[in-house]
Amino acid sequence: MVNQLLTRNRRSSFRRTLERGFTLVEMLVVISIIALIMALVGPRVLNFLGESKVKAAKIQIASLESALDLYALDTGQYP
Repeated sequence: MVNQLLTRNRRSSFRRTLERGFTLVEMLVVISIIALIMALVGPRVLNFLGESKVKAAKIQIASLESALDLYALDTGQYP
C-alpha cells in the first residue's frame, strides 16, 4: 500500500516536471510565426517611414520658400 502511494506520487511529480516548460519545437514554431509576420509587415512599415521622410522634407522646403518670400517682401530683394 505504501509502495503504491510512493509510486503514484513519483509519477505525478514526474508528469508535473515534464509539463512545466515549453518544448524546443513549440518555441521554434512561435519564433517562425513571428518571423513570418515581420516579413510580411516589415516592408510596409518601412515604406511608410520613407514616405513620411519625403513629406517632411517637402513641408520644410515650403516653409523655407515662404520665409524667403516674406524676407523679399520686407527688404525688396532675396538674400
